[in-house]
Amino acid sequence: MSKLVCNNCKNISEQGLMKGNGWIEIILWLAYVIPGVIYSIWRRTGEKTVCLYCKKDKLVPVKSDSHSGLRDCEWCAEPIKREAKICKHCKKEVEPLPIIEESISDFIDISDAADESAKKRLNRRLIIVLSVIFVVFFMSYSEKQFNQYAAKQEALTDKNIPFQSFRHEYRKVTKSINCQNPKIIKGSSFSGELYSCIGGASETVKFFINEKKGTNKVRNVKLMWNDWTKNLGEGMHADEELASKWVSVVAKLYAPDKSDELISTFFSSQEKVIKSGKYSIEYNYHKGPAIDERLFIITAK
Repeated sequence: MSKLVCNNCKNISEQGLMKGNGWIEIILWLAYVIPGVIYSIWRRTGEKTVCLYCKKDKLVPVKSDSHSGLRDCEWCAEPIKREAKICKHCKKEVEPLPIIEESISDFIDISDAADESAKKRLNRRLIIVLSVIFVVFFMSYSEKQFNQYAAKQEALTDKNIPFQSFRHEYRKVTKSINCQNPKIIKGSSFSGELYSCIGGASETVKFFINEKKGTNKVRNVKLMWNDWTKNLGEGMHADEELASKWVSVVAKLYAPDKSDELISTFFSSQEKVIKSGKYSIEYNYHKGPAIDERLFIITAK
């Protein structure tokens, strides 16, 4: 086995320590598998180049044994120290030789050191590539898991709570009816905020959501249609098609099991209350001289 010399502490050994820390490797394997794999690959890539004495990554191969401070006994040819006066093997007297102070550069194999440096650069590049792959994979996986969790939580909330927050409700309604001009009217000292969406060429179809003052909770949801029964320039039953679409949305959101009943009720003159699941839907009808007001008021049971 080739000998190694440490450029930091100048100690010489026949092998070095494995890079990194064994406990860190175990913890990474137990907690996160992929980082554990990356760390294990890094620890085992290349030679064991960490010094046994100073624990620095400064070991390089040596090119001869001249640094060892040994020489052969002139009587028995066994290795002894250069400064020895009596051979420890044959017990004969020998003439001591002066200790040679050698520069570390005298026994370092420069070509081997260059090869070692190239290996380290390759290892670093490998670690960087693996780390990038891991980060991309982890971010993608985390986003997917978060979206799945959020969807489950939203489904669970929808199942147990009639209305979610005021803001959540008006965003859901805006998307469902494809409102082009949603407005939030700030609350006063007597009432909470008001969501408003007015639709149709004659602006006769109106959607409102009232907030319980200062709570971000829904007090009620309203759908109103000002049905023109006389032609005063806007035509009779203006925006009837849009009113029909928005009633269908209300039925889908709040009473999917009684959709047909809701639609027929809204276009009738008979007031009634329809209960479905978590909601109570009250229909109010007011006949005017030129406009019939049709109104749904949705509240939680």
